[in-house]
Amino acid sequence: RDAACDWSSDVCSSDLPVQAAVKATGKAEQSQSGGVRGSAKNYKNQLNRWLAKYKRYPSTAKKEKQEGIVRIAFTMDRQGNVLNRQVDTSSGYPYLDAAALKMFDDANPLPPVPDDFAPGRMELPLVMPIDFTLITNTSFGD
Repeated sequence: RDAACDWSSDVCSSDLPVQAAVKATGKAEQSQSGGVRGSAKNYKNQLNRWLAKYKRYPSTAKKEKQEGIVRIAFTMDRQGNVLNRQVDTSSGYPYLDAAALKMFDDANPLPPVPDDFAPGRMELPLVMPIDFTLITNTSFGD
């Protein structure tokens, strides 16, 4: 499998030489020739927020109190198009795994990639954990 960036640990291995990143000023959404200016860390936050809008907890999984983390391996181009996606590590629950894949389908295309995130790569293989946790309120003792 190609080298991939691991979202949860900020590890990004590549066969490309390490390049210094230049921090841009302005908004990450501002486009200019060659891509989007902005920092890699801001892009991760932007991508997490974007995907969260499309995340749906399956009602069947809620009823059965299923929780888990699905690791999705996906490849995207610099314009944000998801080229492929698959379950890298299952949550152990088919409904949660399917919901994580559907989230990527519904969210496609993703926000464009900033220039300083894996510079020089036209396609980015990434792995992202999708956490399905039921929130319970224990502060009232029930």
